[in-house]
Amino acid sequence: MAETSDKPKSEIRRIIEWYEDDIRRYKEMIGEETEYRTIITQEFIDATQRRVDRLKIREERWNASRRELAN
Repeated sequence: MAETSDKPKSEIRRIIEWYEDDIRRYKEMIGEETEYRTIITQEFIDATQRRVDRLKIREERWNASRRELAN
């Protein structure tokens, strides 16, 4: 989900979006190699998705902390 405000994206948000773009591309490339010569498998895609999920949790915790400090 892309941000709609004029606020600059956080570093973690840019990383999440980068991974999500990769996942979309990888889903069309199963059995092929990445630019780093890694064979793309469903397990590889799942592992990348788990990383994205962990980053989203971290991002939400960071945002919650910022909101709490702002109050």
